[in-house]
Amino acid sequence: MKKPIRNSLKNPLLKTTSSKARCKKRVMKKHIIAVARGGLCNRLKCLISSIRLADKYSMLPLLSWPVMRECGCKFSDLFENKISEISLGDFQKLENKRTAEKKHDIVETWRLEPLPGDKIPGGFSQIFCSKTGKNIDCEYGRIPLLIRKNFLAYVHVLVPQKYVAEEVSKFCKNFDDHTVSVNIRSWADEYSKKRVVLFNIDNFFAVMDKVDCSNFFVTCDSQEVLDELIYRYGKRILHYPKRTFECDRGSTEGVQDALIDLLLLSKNSKLIATPLSTFSEMAWWFGDCKANVEVVQPRAFLFKRVPGLGYSLFWKWHFIAGNERKGILPNFSNN
Repeated sequence: MKKPIRNSLKNPLLKTTSSKARCKKRVMKKHIIAVARGGLCNRLKCLISSIRLADKYSMLPLLSWPVMRECGCKFSDLFENKISEISLGDFQKLENKRTAEKKHDIVETWRLEPLPGDKIPGGFSQIFCSKTGKNIDCEYGRIPLLIRKNFLAYVHVLVPQKYVAEEVSKFCKNFDDHTVSVNIRSWADEYSKKRVVLFNIDNFFAVMDKVDCSNFFVTCDSQEVLDELIYRYGKRILHYPKRTFECDRGSTEGVQDALIDLLLLSKNSKLIATPLSTFSEMAWWFGDCKANVEVVQPRAFLFKRVPGLGYSLFWKWHFIAGNERKGILPNFSNN
């Protein structure tokens, strides 16, 4: 029987001496480069997928985690794990040599990628679909238990930095057994404006109004939306104070605070989630997939069956200003 991941010497992110010694003795035929891009949770999903793949095939993971406007914080400022990192320039050099030398496999994804052998039926996915439909992203409780267990082993390999862990430990003392976690993405930031049409705060009010709870722990990407929640629910709103401003992706402090929010969201037994949000999704994973999740519906949406491609997700919306128009957001299917 295979040892649990926390005790396995194959795990490249463990910081034990024996693990390092084992890695030095093994002859690695290939490296797997995790090309982490986008926001915090997209990057975490890429990394988790990569180390799971590396562990299965006895390959050495390398991490490309550039500090960019979408995530202005180094990996080492968020987590204590030691993993070899390469700069953006070095990655580009390696990528150019990949075809000729075949020494590196590159994982560039925002998904939790299933491995060959994972028992996921074709056409399973209903949210973010690919040609096979075997994706698990944002499927929450629909994900088979064995698949959850396999991914959780790698989610919990990640060890938050001391400051992050201490802040989470202190603030979660404000929670009780009836606290409900709420993640609201209004998509108002400059990186996500194409999805702003999905947001309707009245839909969140409708869900929160019917919840019988002592208080809500809220994470939000907009101070304006947060102010509306405080006006409506008063002292029932719990919110971790930011050192900079809401949804600050561009600084170390801002992204550290986002990770604190993420881990705090994971502490409660009910999660009110934003549709399509990997932040909501990763909070569920960090909470051992135990939270009861209610996804707040966007303004309007539909699923469309595409022959040969499984289910693809589209949205319709109406523009109020001027003449009424209809449109469809870009397809998020992974071809």
